[in-house]
Amino acid sequence: MNKKIVDIHIGERIRKEIKDILGLATSIQEVGLIHTISIDSENNLLCGLRRLKACELLGWNEIECKIFPLNVEADENLFRQEFTPEEKVNGLERIEERIKAQVSQKESLGGKGLEILPTLEVGATRDIVAKKVGWSGRTYEKAKKVIESGQEKLIDMMNREGNVNKAYRYIKQKEDEQRILQQKPQLEISGKFKTILVDPPWQYDTNVIGRTIPEFATLQVEEMVNIAKYTDDNCHLYLWSTNAFIPKACLLLHSWGFEYKTIITWVKPSIGIGSYFRNSTEHLLFAIKGQLSTRARDIPTHFEATRGEHSEKPEASYQIIECASYPPYLELYARKERNGWKCVGLVT
Repeated sequence: MNKKIVDIHIGERIRKEIKDILGLATSIQEVGLIHTISIDSENNLLCGLRRLKACELLGWNEIECKIFPLNVEADENLFRQEFTPEEKVNGLERIEERIKAQVSQKESLGGKGLEILPTLEVGATRDIVAKKVGWSGRTYEKAKKVIESGQEKLIDMMNREGNVNKAYRYIKQKEDEQRILQQKPQLEISGKFKTILVDPPWQYDTNVIGRTIPEFATLQVEEMVNIAKYTDDNCHLYLWSTNAFIPKACLLLHSWGFEYKTIITWVKPSIGIGSYFRNSTEHLLFAIKGQLSTRARDIPTHFEATRGEHSEKPEASYQIIECASYPPYLELYARKERNGWKCVGLVT
């Protein structure tokens, strides 16, 4: 049945805050009122406040209602099943296609002929549709990227845990490591170097989410390039390692003929993932071959810096190396070119 909106009484509500009325009004204008509101026998609103306000915004005088004898607001909101991230993406893609088609049609008509509410004109379509489910446009893009990967176990993890960012990080990690492997360091590097920096794509025996996915295309220690023939008789070596790989990193240093001296710790601004403790640090193992002191004696064994793209190391780490050690400089598994360095195995 229909009721006049002015006759519906809004009393004390469980949910105090209502959001994005304009967005809902747009949807109702486009496809109609899909779900009716609920009232009791005395016209007190039970559930559907956002729908009621959206219809008021559209200038409706009446709204379709169902009458219930009990207050069903708590039942409707407490016991409903939320969409999984995958379901949200599927729904948002449909809305996004509809909005793009309508905007395109409006533009072709010179902005006339379609009564589209102002929300469609503000910001990117991606951000507008993502807001409908409480996401940012960036989160929406990340969820789509996970689904497009086709990795069923990652998609299942995202849906089960509702954690888009976690699943997306694994996608980015795999992409980065595959690029590194496709461009392994050249086997013939001319010259000898007094300072060598290595950022290996370490292979996890078991990955940090406690399952067998994804099978990262990373290198085992024995597959690492042997840098011995590129080292000067007196040489400094810097080797990046996560907390989990410090023992293997020490073995690798020894196999290359270097003597471990100390460790420099990168302190990150926020915690990351981890099986036992949440990682907030990464480490540069410092080792030497021959007899070569550092150029400066006042450099601490830790520094703070923000994260960049996946696996990208902060500029501060290069400044420390250049301050402490001597040219010529060699970087293996480099992410980008750097003035004054020989950079090999670039990731593009």
